[in-house]
Amino acid sequence: MNQEQLQPYLNVIEQFLNCSNNEELNNVLQDNFNNLFGIQNPTDDLQYTEIEVDAIRQLFKPNDKVLVKDRATKENLTQQSLNQTNYSHFSTHGYFNFQEPLKSALLLANSITQKQENINHNSEKFTRSPQNKILDLEKCLTLGEIFNLDLRNCSLVTLSACETGLTDLRNVSDEYISLPSGFLFAGCTNVVSSLWAVNDLSTAFLMIKFYQNHKQENLPVTKALNKAQTWLRDVTKLELQSWIEENKLSLSPAVKITLLRYIRQFSDDCPFKEPYYWAAFCAISQ
Repeated sequence: MNQEQLQPYLNVIEQFLNCSNNEELNNVLQDNFNNLFGIQNPTDDLQYTEIEVDAIRQLFKPNDKVLVKDRATKENLTQQSLNQTNYSHFSTHGYFNFQEPLKSALLLANSITQKQENINHNSEKFTRSPQNKILDLEKCLTLGEIFNLDLRNCSLVTLSACETGLTDLRNVSDEYISLPSGFLFAGCTNVVSSLWAVNDLSTAFLMIKFYQNHKQENLPVTKALNKAQTWLRDVTKLELQSWIEENKLSLSPAVKITLLRYIRQFSDDCPFKEPYYWAAFCAISQ
């Protein structure tokens, strides 16, 4: 590690030494080990991800930075200091490539190829998603690239995306290959991911509650996630409406009306009680 890489740590140590009481010490910890980097809806097709990410950002302000929609490109991502990030939240689509696991990827802006003629789909640059879309791997964050990241300062990576936790079950080696394993190999302590294509709205509620449990109640990642899943399973329509009002979620009037109508259409009083809505997400740690 060179002097430039060491400097941020030396600055924190100096701040620790200058603390005269516990309150100042807590402020230093809050400022230096509580930053968030996020990717939000780069494919511009996730209706409720803005609610999710905006609410989560409130728990980290002013130490939050999020690349939104068309700003969430591969070029902009590579310019971020991910080696100094404590929390990374990817609210985007992901997929697992069973034939070539290292081509598994998180989708970024412009990664879905619009013009498919004259493209060699068997080349190293392109692959086909489970939805039969042609993806430009040079514009995605692939598993092969994730393995090469430096995330030793990262406490949590959340993959709020479809099927990001799938593993190559045919691999008989001692190591399993998946997007979460890539982030763990890169040094991250905890990874939250999903096992199947998840509902956009229920995911937003689950993620907000998970981060609230973790950051506001200081629960470990696994317990925070489990508590959020239990809450989503058991919450009633009336309780959910009250929770939305109490948390002042970022909703335009039109979206709020649509959202409330969507919730009310459920015949059961607990709209998200089915495992499909809450059971997809799992947490793994090292």
